[in-house]
Amino acid sequence: MDTCILPVASYEQHGPYLPSDVDLVIATDLARRIAEKSSGIVLPPIPYSCSDEHSDFPLTVSIGYRTFSTYLEEVVHSLARQCGYVVVVNAHGGAAEFVQGVARTLNYRYGGRILVVDLWRRIAAMGLKGGHADTLETCLYMAAGGKPTSNMEHICEGDPVMLGFKRTAEMSRTGIVGCLDPDSIDVDMCSGLLDDIASYAVSLINNMRGPNTLKS
Repeated sequence: MDTCILPVASYEQHGPYLPSDVDLVIATDLARRIAEKSSGIVLPPIPYSCSDEHSDFPLTVSIGYRTFSTYLEEVVHSLARQCGYVVVVNAHGGAAEFVQGVARTLNYRYGGRILVVDLWRRIAAMGLKGGHADTLETCLYMAAGGKPTSNMEHICEGDPVMLGFKRTAEMSRTGIVGCLDPDSIDVDMCSGLLDDIASYAVSLINNMRGPNTLKS
């Protein structure tokens, strides 16, 4: 196998209008888009990760960062022995630094064959700002094929800047952090964003596949 693509997500509350598998749906769809552009193979996802910030709300499953990091490291280590390249597609902001840490550690062992494609870091690099279960995340979820569980209403709560610093329940009664404006959702635009991120990922994959610049 040349390129193995592993979606990583979370199972956590996403406010009153979205199910708990939002990150999983987005990560899997982004992985599929990358695979189609790179001839990669999409593997079954890791659906649970670090979501303590949302654990005051129902339908949230959270794993401690030590357990998650160890488990992810074992999975990626196993894949690196069988695949030419491993691409980890992460769609959960709360797991980003741990995913990056695992990839960095294993890359020193495997010579730069592990790539992390982090949805929210790439979104930020594109000049966009997202919250949690807000307009942008809802739009990406719908572009990935997801459907809201009920009719949505306009809600603004909490400060997305504080994600990762405060528990969601300290900022929001609904679990939404930021603003959800149903009238501003543009599914075609968000599908284009996912395609752009996939194309960016493929350019990095092609760089990884390129000839080793270190000559013996």
